[in-house]
Amino acid sequence: MAYPVRLFLLATALATATAQASVDRLTALGDLNQALVDDTNSFIYPASLSEWPRFAVELYDDWAGVAYPLSSRHSLGLFFNRPTAEIANLAAYVQDSGSDLFRALNPSPWFDLAYNFAPRDNLVLGLATALAYDRSTLESRIASTTLLDIRLGARLGARRILDIGLGVRNYRLRDQTLAGVEYGQTDGAGFNLDLRYRWPIGKRLLLLPYLSLGRDAYALAPQEHIQTYMHLGAGLQLTPTRGMLVIAALDTGLERSKLAQSDAPLADDHRFHLPTWILGGEARVGSMVLRLGMRHQSQWDDRERLHTGQWIESSAFATSLTTHLGLGFEFAALQLDGLLERDFLRDGPHFLGGSRHGGGILSHISLTYRFDPHDR
Repeated sequence: MAYPVRLFLLATALATATAQASVDRLTALGDLNQALVDDTNSFIYPASLSEWPRFAVELYDDWAGVAYPLSSRHSLGLFFNRPTAEIANLAAYVQDSGSDLFRALNPSPWFDLAYNFAPRDNLVLGLATALAYDRSTLESRIASTTLLDIRLGARLGARRILDIGLGVRNYRLRDQTLAGVEYGQTDGAGFNLDLRYRWPIGKRLLLLPYLSLGRDAYALAPQEHIQTYMHLGAGLQLTPTRGMLVIAALDTGLERSKLAQSDAPLADDHRFHLPTWILGGEARVGSMVLRLGMRHQSQWDDRERLHTGQWIESSAFATSLTTHLGLGFEFAALQLDGLLERDFLRDGPHFLGGSRHGGGILSHISLTYRFDPHDR
């Protein structure tokens, strides 16, 4: 890697200081992946995997993985049981469709495999694949779901960087009756496009405009289930001093879910995300990192349902403010991150007597071991 590029990446790492962290860090700072340069970016922008060489364990979410630098131009990633929004949406559809055997399925993430190659100093290419699967049999009945997700990515530039992620998905759903007759079998498809531009303004401010859009279509025949979304927003990262980070972000978007059977509409839902704003910050005190994040979101839902032969329309408005307190500890290359239990600050830990809320200190724990990229 050329010296100017290495110098810029090193300066970025020193400025953010705690930027190589975990899912719990992302949650504590507002939970908007595109608006924060963080190791979790590699799951949206596959070509950013090589920026975050690490071994990570999410103890409460029960998934783990490693991103390992094979050389200065090659990196390999392998993650097990990592949940995704696409898998969650598929599981929600499965639990409300088909036979009782099909509804009992729980499509679970199996593995993610990722690879990065840097043919030039200002170009990194990425490839990632993920698989979710579940299958159940009872006598001659068979029910199964499969999701294969393949993502391509590119990282263009050295100081000003364009992140690109393009994903294509294949769905396969099967529900077979006792008589061996197919109740429904469908091959579905989906895609997503994610774009983000890292625009440094001076030495301490980074602007992150982004665009995300996608579409998924799958269902047990003769049903049709289509989901589409688009989000547009921007994030700001400010490093006023070494070891301190302040972030702000705005996000807006539109989501649509449509269900039909034999070309006859059954439901049509629209969700409008009014501007969501996020404020967050983190500060290092010795080997400890303190985090605080706030997320305010408002949404308008329009729903249309076919009920007893009549088309029923309804609408609703909802708004919420979510806050998180996070805590991190660094021990050389090992970092522990967590989210503080809300009741701990009010009621204490309840080590002896217990609490109806659980009485713990942390509601989530992540462990991250960072490999030194300069050892490659």
